[in-house]
Amino acid sequence: MEDIKLDEIREREILQGPVKKKSGFKSFMKKFFLILVLLAGAWIWWQYFYVFGIGVKSGTLNYVVKKGNVFKTYEGKLIQNRFRSKIPGVSVPKRLSFQ
Repeated sequence: MEDIKLDEIREREILQGPVKKKSGFKSFMKKFFLILVLLAGAWIWWQYFYVFGIGVKSGTLNYVVKKGNVFKTYEGKLIQNRFRSKIPGVSVPKRLSFQ
């Protein structure tokens, strides 16, 4: 059985030339860069597209400003009414700044 395989390999070498062994370093570098690109893509997705907090604030929007040269963000103030104070019958607005 092994003699047949060896004979076939020898015939191929005679007809096609010696079988070239693939470089282990090239294979390693391809796999390394593929993993590196996948990790970089996952990191970019996590940083810029993953929503880590969802919520709703109700109140009156005082002002909103869109700022930033590279990363555009909204900043402003929200006023929430009807918070109880220590004095009975008085409601105190709460001002929230967001950035």
